[in-house]
Amino acid sequence: MKNQPMAEKDEFAFDFSERCYPGVSPKRVSEDHVQAYIFVKRFAADKIILDIACGEGYGSNMLKNAGARKVFSIDNNPDIVKHASRTYPGVSFSVADATSTNFPDESFDMVVCLAAWHHLDGYAEFPKEVSRILKPSGLLIFSVPNEKIIYRNPFHKHFLTKFYRVDFTKEKAEKLLDPFFVIEGWYGQRFVKKYYANRLVRLFLHLGSFMSSYIASRVHSAFVLADGPIVRPLLSDNARYMLAICRNKNKTIS
Repeated sequence: MKNQPMAEKDEFAFDFSERCYPGVSPKRVSEDHVQAYIFVKRFAADKIILDIACGEGYGSNMLKNAGARKVFSIDNNPDIVKHASRTYPGVSFSVADATSTNFPDESFDMVVCLAAWHHLDGYAEFPKEVSRILKPSGLLIFSVPNEKIIYRNPFHKHFLTKFYRVDFTKEKAEKLLDPFFVIEGWYGQRFVKKYYANRLVRLFLHLGSFMSSYIASRVHSAFVLADGPIVRPLLSDNARYMLAICRNKNKTIS
């Protein structure tokens, strides 16, 4: 790693921290991703599903095994798609852009996009494209990091967020979704103590993380006090990850 070009280092860190490889990724990364799919699979029975940014494919396979009628999965990484196709033959994997999928109108009963929307270059176009390919009243289930929490972790602020195209609050997501979707429920993962969700505390921690590696390490220690990965209703803005269930408004998309 030490002598790798910076671009390769960045790609390695992104791949290892933002993608989930069961049995390989750090335990916490695996738990967060797997628990999100465990939550989603309760909605899978007898549905035609598209899993956007499917990565390694384990989550798509979970949805298939939960009784989905058919699971289609897309990712923008051809190597990942090849691996997934070999590993999970019961799922239809392909390379595609999340904001221009090329699927016909009203193709799916449910679209899933976990921990990926914030990485999309065309993030503002994402709700429109999903609404187009969803059937009338179809479901969109997505998750994103919570800007109000994630930035007090200096590792995310100073490194991983270089891969983000947008930072999401609940309000920002709702504004982008509103023309196309009705949000039926907000949920969260990795809830932190409400004290650490306080705006002034967040500002202090954020500024402190720039001062020294020692302070940054102490901030990181506070951050990892967040509780487990189980998805629970979001009652305030103190979850590291936000997850929403949305219903297609079924407007004519021009």
